[in-house]
Amino acid sequence: MTVRWAATSPTTGRFDASEQSGLDSLRDRYSRLQARGQGYVEVRGVADYPVVTLGFKDGVAAIQAFRDDSTVIVLRSGALLQTEVQIPVMDEPAVFSPEFTFPQDLAWSILHEFIHTQDLSHLGEWCEL
Repeated sequence: MTVRWAATSPTTGRFDASEQSGLDSLRDRYSRLQARGQGYVEVRGVADYPVVTLGFKDGVAAIQAFRDDSTVIVLRSGALLQTEVQIPVMDEPAVFSPEFTFPQDLAWSILHEFIHTQDLSHLGEWCEL
């Protein structure tokens, strides 16, 4: 299993597009971002696509994917919240409706499943943006 990733810097709070590799280093970065209360992570396997993203803030997360360089899709959750939320996407807050938000721990599990399978179809229902 190969994972390549880029994520928010825990020191600056800005997205660092420098790609890194390794699941242990990704887990460490994610833990450091959890301590900050928010962050954004992009992961992919050996191929350039798909790329799956996880943005989170205050325990709420959203998952998006790039099938290719021009197609962005978002994972449907099942409306766990009552209101829209702002979640970081790279360096900017993005508004997500309740049907596309997850508890952060569940979103991390879904991202972890993608890392192991590198298959979008098993993660749930995707909607094009």
